[in-house]
Amino acid sequence: MLSEKSRKLRQLLAQSNTICAVGCYDALTAKMIEQAGFEVAYISGASVSMALLGKPDLGLASYGEIFGQVQRIAQATEIPIILDADTGYGNYQNARRAFVEYEQIGIAGIQIEDQIFPKRCGHLDGTQVVEISEMTTKIEAVLDVRQNPDTVLIARTDARQSLGLNEAIKRANLYAEAGADMIFVEGMHGVEECEVVAKEVIAPLIVNTGGRGLTPKLSLKKYEKIGFKIVLHPGVMQRAATFAMREMLCDLKENGNLTETKNGQMHFDEWFELVDLSEYKKTEKRFTTETQRTQS
Repeated sequence: MLSEKSRKLRQLLAQSNTICAVGCYDALTAKMIEQAGFEVAYISGASVSMALLGKPDLGLASYGEIFGQVQRIAQATEIPIILDADTGYGNYQNARRAFVEYEQIGIAGIQIEDQIFPKRCGHLDGTQVVEISEMTTKIEAVLDVRQNPDTVLIARTDARQSLGLNEAIKRANLYAEAGADMIFVEGMHGVEECEVVAKEVIAPLIVNTGGRGLTPKLSLKKYEKIGFKIVLHPGVMQRAATFAMREMLCDLKENGNLTETKNGQMHFDEWFELVDLSEYKKTEKRFTTETQRTQS
């Protein structure tokens, strides 16, 4: 079953269309993405840090904290999950451990990046990258322990911000040559840079539209035409949710009461059905009946 998710991701990547991957940060948001009909979900490192710790994406969440959350997300869904695994949480030895353990819980795609450790959100100021040789060693090291050949290794470079586009493209191609299945050039500026990356990088590409606006928010079809295979929307669910929650709290503080529909609240029954309450009730009824039959 675990390998099925990786195989499904490979099948999707082999198709001609571009994939839209929405960012989740817990089991509930992952289930909502799946129920909405998306074929792939993406675990956003920034969103997980904010949800778990209430702290910014500055490498503050430990591997153990993140692993537990990722495992719960993986268990809650049937669709393939791509994980933002930061730098692999240290050097190549740390990355090897993380890769193996994430494979074991069924993560279909694992993304590592070339920032220094601890890292920071790629759209914040002050990102710094390691030497190319350190990242290529990390790629080779994790591929050496890959158990499932269908697990997709994604190499991300954050060199655009500090070293320029040419360096980012150079790194992207070297990471592909080292064995990465897909490449993610973070922080491209405008449509022209996206087109240059799509033309010059030799591997399938991911684009992140969820930053401060440097990378353009184009339609899926436009990114498909340019040449990107996956379009990420990492933070949209958390940003929408926190906006709605803040509005609700302001109303509740001001008015002292809320109706069921105010601020777009979901009805109570629909809320519980998101997490399959009716299926649990069926199981409850079945086993309660069997227990009563056995005791009679």
